[in-house]
Amino acid sequence: MQPAICLLPVVPMRKEPSHRSEMVSQLLFGEYVQRGEEKDDFVWVKCLYDAYEGWVQASQLTPVDEAQLHTTDDFIGAFTEEVFVDGLCRMMPLGTSIYKPLHPAEPLQFGNRKIIFNVLEDAVWTVQAHPFKAENLNKLVWMYLETPYLWGGKSVFGIDCSGFAQQVFKLFG
Repeated sequence: MQPAICLLPVVPMRKEPSHRSEMVSQLLFGEYVQRGEEKDDFVWVKCLYDAYEGWVQASQLTPVDEAQLHTTDDFIGAFTEEVFVDGLCRMMPLGTSIYKPLHPAEPLQFGNRKIIFNVLEDAVWTVQAHPFKAENLNKLVWMYLETPYLWGGKSVFGIDCSGFAQQVFKLFG
């Protein structure tokens, strides 16, 4: 299976390879998957972060080499923040992985895609700086206040109970 990365803010993961199929989860920007079977314009994936499996549109993923698989403890810690993908500004949701380039003046490169994180320092949620304690949990929970319920969702644009639990645990390491 070939690895790939999600470079869109939020991508639906479906039960079946159809746009009409139930959304079982979502991929957030920066999450890696292992690609499997392809059917029409969909590909079966397993998310390497949470092990959810389902179908996503193949065009919504960027293939990467095994050497490009990285982990991070830095995430967007504001409702949304700007990330530039191939020069286009995209608003990324709370909990989006932030990867640091080897050379700060250069963009990150995944395949032929160039990424520049334009995240303010106080909008970065670092696992080490936010130990799991009441005041930090309270701060995080309030950022999700009034997020609409969305079956299979795991972002501030729409979330369900398991998506909320995943994001809380992700942001506390």
